[in-house]
Amino acid sequence: MFHRAKVRIFVFASLVICSILLYYAVPSSAFFKDMEVDRLTPDETDSLRVEIERVEEATSSARNAVQAFQDSVFLPELLFQLSEWELRREKLYFNFELLKYDSSMVLFEKDSSKFPEPEEPMLLFKETLALNHRLLTEFPDASFIDKVKYRTAICLYEIGERDSALVCFQELIESYPDSMDTPEINFRVAECFFDRQEFQSALEWYNEVLDFLDSPFFGMALYKRAWCYYKMNDYMSAISSFLYLLTDIRLLEEIDCELIGMTQGELMEEALEYIAISFTDYSTIDGVLDVVGRITEFDYTPAILAKMGDIYVRRDFYEEAIQASLIVIKRYPMSEYAPQAYHTIFDCLSKLDDYDRAMQLREEFGVQFGKGSMWARTNHEQRHQEMVMKLQTAMDFIIATPSLERADSLFAMYVYSGAAALYKNFLRIYPDDERADRVTYYLGDCLFELGDYQAAAVAYKTVVLFYPGSEWAEDAAFNRIVCYDQIDDGLKRSNPDTIRWRGYVLIFDSPIETMTIEACNDFIDRFGMSDRSLEIRLKLADIFLRREYLEPAERILSDVLMAIFRDQRGERYGAQALQLMAFATFKQGKFVNSEKYFEHLIRQYPDSLTMIENSRTMLASASYKVAESLKKSGDSVKAATKFEQTAMTARDRQVAESALFESAVEFKKADKLLQAALNFEKFSHRFPDSDRYEDALYQSAVIREQLSQWHLAAKNYMEIYQHDPYSAKGASALYAAGLAYERAQNWRSVMRTFDDFVAKFPNDRERRLEALFKSGYAREQNGNLRESYVIYNRILSEFAANQKKGEFADDYIAAQTHFRIGELMHRDFAAVKLLPPFELSMQRKQKLFSQMMKQLVDVARYNVAEWTTASFYTIGRSYEEFCQDILNSPSPSGLDQDQIRQYWDMIQDKWIKPLQREALRYYATNQKLAEQNGIDNHWVQQTRERITSLRDRLFAAQQKDNKQNMRPAVDKVGRTMKPKRVDM
Repeated sequence: MFHRAKVRIFVFASLVICSILLYYAVPSSAFFKDMEVDRLTPDETDSLRVEIERVEEATSSARNAVQAFQDSVFLPELLFQLSEWELRREKLYFNFELLKYDSSMVLFEKDSSKFPEPEEPMLLFKETLALNHRLLTEFPDASFIDKVKYRTAICLYEIGERDSALVCFQELIESYPDSMDTPEINFRVAECFFDRQEFQSALEWYNEVLDFLDSPFFGMALYKRAWCYYKMNDYMSAISSFLYLLTDIRLLEEIDCELIGMTQGELMEEALEYIAISFTDYSTIDGVLDVVGRITEFDYTPAILAKMGDIYVRRDFYEEAIQASLIVIKRYPMSEYAPQAYHTIFDCLSKLDDYDRAMQLREEFGVQFGKGSMWARTNHEQRHQEMVMKLQTAMDFIIATPSLERADSLFAMYVYSGAAALYKNFLRIYPDDERADRVTYYLGDCLFELGDYQAAAVAYKTVVLFYPGSEWAEDAAFNRIVCYDQIDDGLKRSNPDTIRWRGYVLIFDSPIETMTIEACNDFIDRFGMSDRSLEIRLKLADIFLRREYLEPAERILSDVLMAIFRDQRGERYGAQALQLMAFATFKQGKFVNSEKYFEHLIRQYPDSLTMIENSRTMLASASYKVAESLKKSGDSVKAATKFEQTAMTARDRQVAESALFESAVEFKKADKLLQAALNFEKFSHRFPDSDRYEDALYQSAVIREQLSQWHLAAKNYMEIYQHDPYSAKGASALYAAGLAYERAQNWRSVMRTFDDFVAKFPNDRERRLEALFKSGYAREQNGNLRESYVIYNRILSEFAANQKKGEFADDYIAAQTHFRIGELMHRDFAAVKLLPPFELSMQRKQKLFSQMMKQLVDVARYNVAEWTTASFYTIGRSYEEFCQDILNSPSPSGLDQDQIRQYWDMIQDKWIKPLQREALRYYATNQKLAEQNGIDNHWVQQTRERITSLRDRLFAAQQKDNKQNMRPAVDKVGRTMKPKRVDM
């Protein structure tokens, strides 16, 4: 027997050792043959492959051991060993499936039509939990059963079954109070309650963990304890806990950050953030200094104050933000948070439109934190320098933006002289701004429109030379040449210029020609592959021809023709190139060649011979046709650009007008909305007598609305109205202007515009009442409540008169108006406070309540779902507010405690509960009507929330009454009396 026992022990030990050795064995690829790993990289999968195959081998060995020793005394140990291997196996497979999921999700997000949405993997621990259940059921007295229970609880916790896990953890605490795992178990119990948002219970269990100072869960418990206080709005306790955590570096270092998914640095930043939030919710800035001042060796005060400044800015509390930031600057000038404090003050001043002080602060910022400053010598790390540069750039951008917006606004309104002055000032002050290339380009456009072509050419040249990678560079290079075309070519130099071009020495006495040649060469050198490079080459050839430099002209034209007919580039320039080449060869006496070019021109371009008579006119027409061909090909951007260039260069009014309008249309097709709007507006400015004047303004107004530029949209609509003030189109434009002002929340302009509409178009029955309503609502928003009230009543009177006459009467407007009157009355109702003498204030409040109720109930008569739901919700809300006002009223004077309690019990029964039931009745009616009619708006959503809250409150009150009424009473002789039944 002894010999057999030794053999069994040896076999069992061998099997256990074998399973462990198999884990470290060299893996094979057999276990991965069915797994889809082709989408994953080798780095992601190789180590995981090895781990999974090793665990598979060990798990298989453990299963064999369990199967072989079903009747052995070692079966419990073998089952637990297998359970642990199954746990490890499933975790590894889960990690592998997670990699596959992430890879598949990337493909799905790139092309959902081609790749299906993957299913996210889940941990189940099915095998582990089943084996542990068997152990708990069949071997409850096993020596390691506490480990089984612990593992079961952890598995349930990890798969999200927190309620079941909570039961297991609590059983472990009761059964094994002295376990080494007690701190962790207490922490897990606390986490379960925290996830259920039962923060008070969670707090109690986190406190249990704090009894174990050496536990690795001590720091995490302290951290989550602070969170509990924060969630419970106990801000002072939250602050104390977070501060305690931050002041003990050892605690921060010992926290297992993987449990919360963040680094130690991120944990510290979050703690500081929530300390700052708690302080802003709990105390003043002086209170902050008082609290942190009591903590010795605390280095986080400037960080907290700086973060409080940011929080105040986000909440629009600018004065408080400035106060907090000033303390950082004055008391901690060398802190790394001092630059951020400066920026916060700067941000506040910018939001308050105090740009003078903001600019002054920006100058101080450079002195205080720039290179060579004391702060820079103290905070000399690279990240500090980068922070200062980032904040400085951000401030410059903010300061510069209003200036640029004003310039753009003037440019859009054709005030080119004002816009040019602002653009010049912008470049002087902010030469390094990232928008400097665009500003310089727009400056060139302004100068061009003002007729200062020489200065415009300089601006365009600046874009080309100093911003070669800019999106505006090519257009600038082209426009520079256009500028020289507009300058009178009669200028002469006293000393002619000599130019060397491809070995030729060329002499020009016209400065404009010299500058044009230079500009053409620059364009060709920089944008030689552009579609417009051939056009520029032809321009250069034309200058050479006019100056009788025929050979250089021929060389250029030869290159152009080769590009057109050999490389199939720029076919639209073929006629012009052939024409110029024909002239160049003829003037050189190469008559045979000249004849061939003319014949080819006639054969290939039969309509191009008229270009010989008037090359400038034909150039403009050809340019227009090029744009049309681009339009037909669907290349709207290029077509729009070409039309725009044609409009700039064409001397023919009809061509220029048509080209400018078409450029705007094509920019709109290409979704270049800003450029489209600008060109439509430029069209209306240049051609005010055009038949398409109003159309251009209307198109621009619509685009400005799409860009949310409501004031510019309104301006365009008003120009249409002023152009034709008494027509139906003028009426619609005036109305649209009012709507645009409304979107911009410019309530004064809304009032003025809709008042004009009502006065000037009294017979517009369909829009008159709506215009009146918008005028009244604008006054309401502007604080003119009495005027709003008068207008609203006027609407209802006109509505009733229209109904009586059988004319158009929109129920929607009537319902909306009743609701707005009800809301105005609600303001008066809410303003009345219940103060002694209670009867008088109550009578007044009841009277106002009744008047408001009549208005709001009248809304339902019109069967307009939106306003009916709004009205019923407001009625319910008013009942609740009535309750709250009663509860906020003072107790009658001269009463003792019992009388006061009786008084408030009477108030509950007589006022509070009936009013709450009435509120609930209206809410329930609102919800029912909404469900019957399929309505779901924000009024209905708020109604549902109030129903839940009120029902809970009424139910709690009823339960309280039931308890009081069901409490056994004792009669005078000491016998227990039966409780009375209370009807619900």
